[in-house]
Amino acid sequence: PKGEIEKIMNEWLAQEKRRMESGSLEEASYLHKMYCCRHIMSYIKMKKITLTTQITNASFDQYVDWRLRTTQRRILIQRELSVLGEFIKSYLVKHRYLPAYLWMDGQFLPKVILRETDKDANPAINNDDWRTIIDYVREEWRPKAYELDQFGREKPRSVWFRNMFWHWLLIAKSTGMSPEEICKLKWKSVEIIDVGRISKSKAIEEYEQIMDELQAEGRADDIEIEPPDLDTNPSDWCLNKDAWGREERLISFITTVRAKTGRVREIPCNLGYVFRRWKYFLEEEMGVKVRGDDYVFAQVENEFKKPNQRKIGQHWRWIVDKLMDIGELKGHKFSDRPYTLYSLRSTFIENHLLRGTDIFLLARMCGNSVKTIMDTYERIDIRKRTKEITDIDYGKKSQNAAAIQLYTD
Repeated sequence: PKGEIEKIMNEWLAQEKRRMESGSLEEASYLHKMYCCRHIMSYIKMKKITLTTQITNASFDQYVDWRLRTTQRRILIQRELSVLGEFIKSYLVKHRYLPAYLWMDGQFLPKVILRETDKDANPAINNDDWRTIIDYVREEWRPKAYELDQFGREKPRSVWFRNMFWHWLLIAKSTGMSPEEICKLKWKSVEIIDVGRISKSKAIEEYEQIMDELQAEGRADDIEIEPPDLDTNPSDWCLNKDAWGREERLISFITTVRAKTGRVREIPCNLGYVFRRWKYFLEEEMGVKVRGDDYVFAQVENEFKKPNQRKIGQHWRWIVDKLMDIGELKGHKFSDRPYTLYSLRSTFIENHLLRGTDIFLLARMCGNSVKTIMDTYERIDIRKRTKEITDIDYGKKSQNAAAIQLYTD
């Protein structure tokens, strides 16, 4: 059958919207397809194609060149062609609007040759820029929510959103979770454990205080007390709650599912205090009773729906662009692209690569393959590891073992 291509594409998008509403398709994926279809439809109109019967094996040959006139982001063009391919295969061919042999032709859609510079979107945030962003959000932008409006009224929705945004950023940067995953995160998927740590100064203070009290009571010689062990590593866990100098250290374990792969994974991170502070804010300031099946960042003023990712992205863009415009941010050394929400995920991965985290462990935490991490995220500044690369073992003698010859030449 033949049909009007624009009408059929709208029917396909309506089908994808129903999939999104049923939960079988992520909202971000649907919006991505809708955005791509706008460009695809513009190209189709430029080619004066109105009916599906007008499509030939050469109809899309010029798509890449046509799009390069308006964008140099080849990876974006590649994604648009991927959406176009899905539309053709899963809808046009399936409903016999297009002969299957056309799709089976290996040259039906053009290829996009990606360069290394095409993969530099979502650059990781350097430490100085991150500190500038998070300090601005916490100390300048967030407190404005507590200012009364022109009628002298409080703004509870703004108070919730600005505090939520601050905590959202902290969790995104420290877990490497995608924005979609964080928005879908529920309280029952977060486990917090106090693993403790030893403060040497606190241990000494506690020990000296006990000894002073015993001395004052005249019992210092009668009671033998084991002094604290000061050789412990401050970063080591201390599960003994009665140990000298023990301080609380909250580790959180987050169970999540990567939307693209469907892979369930667990992410450990030092964010227990962040989750606890956010829960305290909800209960004490917003009067909300937190339940396990609630979204961590549920919209308390909107039926506890999951947070609006688009709104979060808009505020991120406004804040980062403002700081960039006034010269507060330096940007990534190897990319001219602006920081995005996905830059927080890139930052998590790049920081772990610099730290020397086992790449297989990192891939498991991120829900990616090792190849994807190396192809997409590995843009570390090698100068940060110069000492490790250039260190010389002065005075170290060679300790190569002598080989034993088992035969004669």
